[in-house]
Amino acid sequence: MQTRAACDPWLDPDSLRATARLYVNGDDLKSPLISLVYANFDEFPPMLVFVGRDESLLDDSTRLAQHVRDAGVTVAFKVGEEMQHAFVAFAARVPEARHAIDEIGQWARWLLSF
Repeated sequence: MQTRAACDPWLDPDSLRATARLYVNGDDLKSPLISLVYANFDEFPPMLVFVGRDESLLDDSTRLAQHVRDAGVTVAFKVGEEMQHAFVAFAARVPEARHAIDEIGQWARWLLSF
């Protein structure tokens, strides 16, 4: 969460950690039920991951993609340059998000023809 934290106006690493502690209510933050980085992805279907270059979760998304790859799963990892958290949701106004939506469609077509 630290690498791009200064670029992200939406997600503050300290707030994310505090929210995570509230969410888990004392449970182990490394539980695979809480953090996908610790989950078992054996026999998981192909995964498409979008993340903004300028968001706090870039490091976590990178770790997740690598963890899933290490399990032998096909992963497409897409980084939106100069984009922030959840940029794909802003397709009505952000050209990069529209492009991401197009990529999701291409991925789905590829996956369905698999």
